[in-house]
Amino acid sequence: MRVFIQQSFFNSVQKVTPLILFGIISGLLVLPVGCGGGGDEGISSAPAPPAPPKPATAPAPPAPAVGREGAPAKNNKVTNKPAEVEVSEEDQPNLFTANTSGNFLQLDGSLSNQKYDQRNQLAFANPPGITGNHFTIASQSPNTASGRRGSFNLPPNFKELPEFGYDASGWPRRIQCNVDQSVMAYIPEGVFIQGKNGADPKVGPEHPAFVSAFYIDIHEVTNENFLKYREYLSGIGERSPQSALSEGSGPTMPVSGVLWRDAAAYLEYIGKQLPTESEWEKAARGAGGFDHPWGFGRAAWHKPRELMQISIPMSYPADKSPYGVFDMAGNVKEWCADWYAPNAYELALATDGSVPRNWEGPKSSEPKSTHVVKGNGENWTLWHREGASMTDRPPKVGFRGVLRLPRR
Repeated sequence: MRVFIQQSFFNSVQKVTPLILFGIISGLLVLPVGCGGGGDEGISSAPAPPAPPKPATAPAPPAPAVGREGAPAKNNKVTNKPAEVEVSEEDQPNLFTANTSGNFLQLDGSLSNQKYDQRNQLAFANPPGITGNHFTIASQSPNTASGRRGSFNLPPNFKELPEFGYDASGWPRRIQCNVDQSVMAYIPEGVFIQGKNGADPKVGPEHPAFVSAFYIDIHEVTNENFLKYREYLSGIGERSPQSALSEGSGPTMPVSGVLWRDAAAYLEYIGKQLPTESEWEKAARGAGGFDHPWGFGRAAWHKPRELMQISIPMSYPADKSPYGVFDMAGNVKEWCADWYAPNAYELALATDGSVPRNWEGPKSSEPKSTHVVKGNGENWTLWHREGASMTDRPPKVGFRGVLRLPRR
């Protein structure tokens, strides 16, 4: 019985190192294996024989798995066919070890070389009786073993959710706001890739940027919570914001059509802030500068989805960032704290070449009174950016909040 596996590296071109994983089946499945963020077990390896004849070309695969903090991913084309190896019975139990999430392509009978943007390609046995072109593999349960609880103090009205485990720094991976019951994901401090070269000029230049650790809402603020805020202010005799344009769409839908100042005031009331553009983009793209929450390549939606289609939050599991934050490619667009300027990234770069740290945007906007709006980029790209007037209530612009941690 033979299993094919290949490994492609980000930083080398036209070079393949074979990896060997064991299994039994008639059909093979290709899974992207990320470089971190999960609990992958070890994979056995053996020397590879010379490459066989030129492989067939296959369609682009679905998204890679979550990458670890570090250098950006690069596309390398694989040109050699995977190595071929006999599998012994005692090695077969090693077959089913993978960090899985999202949707994956099923390849019947043979494994063809494909373009991948992650480090590994894993082939393992197709379960008996499974046929068809696609199927879904359930996400892993929260991993509580990767970090230990550290010494930290959350602000009042926030509590840790220990069932989600802890980051290596000791901070809980998930916390909850007691005021609106929103769940927030931990985003570690560090450098990430912001912007994009070769696209719209206003999203360049691509550059490294540093942000300190923070928490961000795992989905947008809902109509229900914004309405409760309005009713509370009215009840105590304070100025209540205008009703959201989305209010009639249902309580669990993301709120949209609110003034920038009303979004900021709501978040201040519950102890949060609007994210800076840098914070929003790191939470969406991860440290490696993914184009999409799932990495690179086409979307792996499990049901039809269009840009600017507004749905109940977290309805599309593939729209989940490396840190577990949902709906940053689709659903409503989102207000950010920064003033908007077409050349903002040029302004962010220091003349001495140092990496921008916790940059909060330009000192003024162009046009006047315009703030950054993120999300719903063409082809679901996360580096998309635009501006909207803070005096308008754009009907499909909502928001989410962040909680900043003490900075070093």
